[in-house]
Amino acid sequence: MTERSDLAPQGAPSEIDRANRRVRQDGWWPVAASVLMAVFSAAFYIGLKALPETAHNLLLPDVVLAVIIVGVAAIRRSVVNRGAGHRAELAVLTSVGLALVTIYLNRFVMPDDLTPLAVHIGLLPSIPFAVYAWWVARSAK
Repeated sequence: MTERSDLAPQGAPSEIDRANRRVRQDGWWPVAASVLMAVFSAAFYIGLKALPETAHNLLLPDVVLAVIIVGVAAIRRSVVNRGAGHRAELAVLTSVGLALVTIYLNRFVMPDDLTPLAVHIGLLPSIPFAVYAWWVARSAK
């Protein structure tokens, strides 16, 4: 808000519009963080199926884990109201649950080679982040 106390009533709508634009300028950050999380989680699980020898190398899982932690922290930092916070937590918990399903399916059900079905299963953990990004983008308008 402005420091002036002599704001005329005629200037109030323009001041409200200016404050609204300033608040919405930072609205891209949760969307970008959620899209980043969706892309990296999909790449991780598809990559583990495409290159199974990297599963024994802890560098790749550690990097992805760090990206997920930073992404969750960024989403939580950017949340203003409780409804958005609940949806962010729901997206993270749903993604973790789908990651466990993906790991189980890749380990015990799917063949060892990369198939179209394996790619679709690898996309499962990224869906909640994509849905959350869509919700944030839609609610920012």
